[in-house]
Amino acid sequence: KDYQMLDIISSTVKAMSEGEIYQMEKARRMDITEEDYYEIIKAKTASLISSCCMLGALSVGANESQVEKMRKFGTSAGIAFQIKDDILGIYGGKNKIGKSNTSDIEEFKQTILYSYVKINKPDYYKKLLKYYGKDNITEEELIEVQKILDESGSHKYAIEKMNDMFYKAKQEIILLDIKEQIKNILLGLIIYLEIREK
Repeated sequence: KDYQMLDIISSTVKAMSEGEIYQMEKARRMDITEEDYYEIIKAKTASLISSCCMLGALSVGANESQVEKMRKFGTSAGIAFQIKDDILGIYGGKNKIGKSNTSDIEEFKQTILYSYVKINKPDYYKKLLKYYGKDNITEEELIEVQKILDESGSHKYAIEKMNDMFYKAKQEIILLDIKEQIKNILLGLIIYLEIREK
């Protein structure tokens, strides 16, 4: 069991490091696709959450099948969490999220919101590039970015993908071989992640 836990921890650190390097390379080349986005968040956010789920299962004597189910649940929850985080990064409001909601734009963060416009809406993408990577985005410019993401369908698309992953995580809770009380706790966690505003 101790060996398994160490293996999970070392694999997670490796995945997160590789995900960070991959993200930096894609950011430099500005050619991120939606598939790239998912690979990055699986390696970073989702791997961290899924490993915590796996370690928790192992610590109470779960078998290999149960640990694998917890990995799948953690991966889905992690992807949903990150998409929500990316949406809040632009739509959340500074007072709610505890950071500027222009920082993702200023840092040219290539989220699912960005990649959808880049890949599917070239006219809107040209408009988006007026603001992405620009320093000191004003409130008026933020509103323009939000308008581009709304009108292009990017915001709606990101919400749909996020909701799909939250639904998947809930379905994976049902498949867990654990007490109903524990399932309800995990379900409560997912509901909290769905409604959180920061």
